Amino acid sequence: MAAVSDEDVVRGSIHFLKRDALYDLEKPYTIRYALPDGTPRTNSQHEEHHGLLIRNIRPQLQRFSLESHGFTVVKMKSAMTYQDFESEDHIINTYLAEVARKLRETLKARHVQVYEHTVSTSTEYPIRQAF
Repeated sequence: MAAVSDEDVVRGSIHFLKRDALYDLEKPYTIRYALPDGTPRTNSQHEEHHGLLIRNIRPQLQRFSLESHGFTVVKMKSAMTYQDFESEDHIINTYLAEVARKLRETLKARHVQVYEHTVSTSTEYPIRQAF
């Protein structure tokens, strides 16, 4: 393994899903909109872990594979500009089509269906979500 410099490591806090017997009976969920019938918007419980070592994996991208690590990192060029992400039509018709194409190529899949997306827009109203 290559030497890790101080620039490639930070310490941080991450919220993880808390272990709960409930999840043996039902999957954890979070719904990002109000439900009219009083259904809880989430059944998930989280716990924060502090002081975790977070490494920059960019210098070692070739080490990671979907088969061995459960994830991979791929490069993807996009026709989108930063401002294009303000347009729902651009996101759906350009970006999500590009993502689906890249996933089909990477996974050698016949079909990829993007069901939803989330765009973080500001700290005041941080999530814009479409289904």
